[in-house]
Amino acid sequence: MTTMKSPPGPPASGDAGNSVEYHQDPLGFLARCARDYGDVVRLQFDRPIYLLNRADLVEEVLQNKRGIFAKDLSATDHQGGHNPEALKYEVFRTLLGDNVLTAEGDDWRRRRRILAPPFHHEQSLSYVPAIIDHCQRLIAGWQDGQTLELREQMMELTLGIVSTALMGIDISGEAKEEGLAFRAALEHFYVPSPDGDSFRQALDRLHSAADRIITERRDGPRTNDLLCLMLHADDDEHQLTDEDLRNELLTFLFAGHETTANALTWTWGLLAQHPDKAARLQDELQTVLAGHTPAADDLPQLSYTQMVIQESLRLYPPSWFLGRFAQQDWEADDYQLAAGTGVMVSQWVLHRDARSFDQPDDFEPERWANDFEHRLPRGAYFPFGDGTRVCIGRPLAQMELALAVATIAQAFEIALSPGQQLVPEPMNTIRPKGGLTVHLKRR
Repeated sequence: MTTMKSPPGPPASGDAGNSVEYHQDPLGFLARCARDYGDVVRLQFDRPIYLLNRADLVEEVLQNKRGIFAKDLSATDHQGGHNPEALKYEVFRTLLGDNVLTAEGDDWRRRRRILAPPFHHEQSLSYVPAIIDHCQRLIAGWQDGQTLELREQMMELTLGIVSTALMGIDISGEAKEEGLAFRAALEHFYVPSPDGDSFRQALDRLHSAADRIITERRDGPRTNDLLCLMLHADDDEHQLTDEDLRNELLTFLFAGHETTANALTWTWGLLAQHPDKAARLQDELQTVLAGHTPAADDLPQLSYTQMVIQESLRLYPPSWFLGRFAQQDWEADDYQLAAGTGVMVSQWVLHRDARSFDQPDDFEPERWANDFEHRLPRGAYFPFGDGTRVCIGRPLAQMELALAVATIAQAFEIALSPGQQLVPEPMNTIRPKGGLTVHLKRR
């Protein structure tokens, strides 16, 4: 029998393996590993983790046609404390419970089948009025010459949009108990408090609020939001328990607002740094919209707007790595990866791969012209994931981003405040470190 060699990788440091270097600078560490060690890199956490840095390997993992990879976590994963995949999904479960994001196997397929219809493109179009209304309400409060912290503004905007689309109510306002509790829970998600009391209190408030909303809406009039559609499913197979409903609502509130807010924030920052791209965006908005409020019918004509968003998602993907566990032995190139080990694929790394993208560190929305995305190798660009577990809210998110950029950019020019730097901070998503302070100029 031929013994297959082990993949190369950075030297491990005792029991900590590579965890110290990884946590000090995750994005830089993964980029250096790809540069120095190639397409398959062995990392050591509480178990070997293999970083895969080539598009066809990413496709193999995310398409998972042979059923080799899963998100399943064993008890040792939870206890290890160093494994990035284990940490990521353990935190998701702590905050959000069992849900379509963390479920596996038959349970995941059942949840996905129930939840998918309200996120189809046609259904997402029904949310356009709510998206535009929230954008207009936000900028109605902005002033010419004002300086503000933009990420917080985008967080409030997207929380309002997603809570309206999902539950038929807006929890984004500063005085709303649900919104305040959600922010407190998210803050713990990123920077855990020592005793965890504030997190538990916020989580209790969120659970109580969600349970109350579910009870009220069960006997209320039928509307077009996700909760109502789930509550009034036609057959037993498509019924979820109240606990399931609560967990899915909280999951979508998190995944549907924080990631989109970060994507918008990075988009404004990049446009502010590249006035020539911002000017081309304005030319398109003036030509297509001519001052009127954008509508769903305008989206096909807003091609450059959507190229700007695609490029922003390439450079600063809200989700910057995905992890899976091999359920059986798997060969990657000339390497044998044993069952039970983990694999990582990183949007941050693959989206900057010069084999797929010319001048990969440059902000060039024009690269997306002529259907460039479909000419890329599968696995080269995956800001929403890929395969059967691609983000269920992708159609809504893409539409929301385009409409928000078009609405806001028509009304205001957004410039970086003096001294403001764009520094990525990789938590569970990539956000600008310290927020993004900008100066507004009314058009």
